[in-house]
Amino acid sequence: MNRVKKDKHQEWRGMLLIGTLLVLLLLAVPPTTAATTEVHLIKYAVDESILNETTVNYTWMEANLPVYGDGVTHYYHQGPTFNECDPWDPAEDTNVENRDYGAVRGTDVKDLSDLVGGMSLGDEIKIKASDGFYKRFNYTNIYAPQPRQGPLVLTWWHAGDGYVPDYYTGMRLIFFADTSTNPWGYHVFGNWDMHECLAPKYWHNYSGIWPSSSGLSVYHVDELAIYSTLDHAELRSIKVSPTEVTLNSRDTQQFTATAYDQYGNEMPNIDFTWDSSNETVGTVDDTGLFEAKAAGTTTVTAANGTVNGTAMVTVIPIPITLDPTSRALQ
Repeated sequence: MNRVKKDKHQEWRGMLLIGTLLVLLLLAVPPTTAATTEVHLIKYAVDESILNETTVNYTWMEANLPVYGDGVTHYYHQGPTFNECDPWDPAEDTNVENRDYGAVRGTDVKDLSDLVGGMSLGDEIKIKASDGFYKRFNYTNIYAPQPRQGPLVLTWWHAGDGYVPDYYTGMRLIFFADTSTNPWGYHVFGNWDMHECLAPKYWHNYSGIWPSSSGLSVYHVDELAIYSTLDHAELRSIKVSPTEVTLNSRDTQQFTATAYDQYGNEMPNIDFTWDSSNETVGTVDDTGLFEAKAAGTTTVTAANGTVNGTAMVTVIPIPITLDPTSRALQ
């Protein structure tokens, strides 16, 4: 009797242990990520303060930037050779056809980088997926690629799937290489292309051993981050809009002010103080709303510290019109 109870107890303990292990395994498996439809673009100064940033989606890219890919041509990367005698495979004839990423269309990473100020020699860009995986590249890879590398294209359309999110591995980074280095005439960015075009620190090695250019094809991309060598942003100029206006007395005019740094980038979240040089002619409140009072001219100024921008205001009297049918004064 006691032995039966003991066996039952051990059985329950075993089942509890199995259940606990299953829960731990489920928690250890990362959630499945979905195709991305927009990308956050950001440019950092050398101290990693933000110089500029914006977010664009695939529909905006297609409508406003050059589109790469004809919807027919297939683009390939290359997997590991697992051949100790030929890990780089200059012939580009091993583990290529199963790295066919299809006929795709997309936007050059260079054009996206330009939206936040672009890159210069010495800069790096980090191309990050929604699950945190990322790859870095230098200025030359983005702005002066060799033909065997081709432009780095963020793809958002696939011939078999259509647009993201139906294109389930998009948005995906694909190298639009030429056809010069493989026996079939495919557009392949192979392992030896990676060796020749990228500095060693940017190579991808499967399991830390085997060169594999396919590991550079980041998918579900949601951020492009430029790490520049520029100093942090400083307020250098303010533009007031409109710059010149003529009003009747008692009219109002809303002015706006925009701040710019030393690189010509717009600086958000800058506070302004507003002033009218001749408050007899008109006054301006803390939001930039001007109220005309009497004929004359005044200068409206938006300032932050020692930096300011101005607009000219001319106020004219309200014209007096007489009714021609009225009786003349006696």
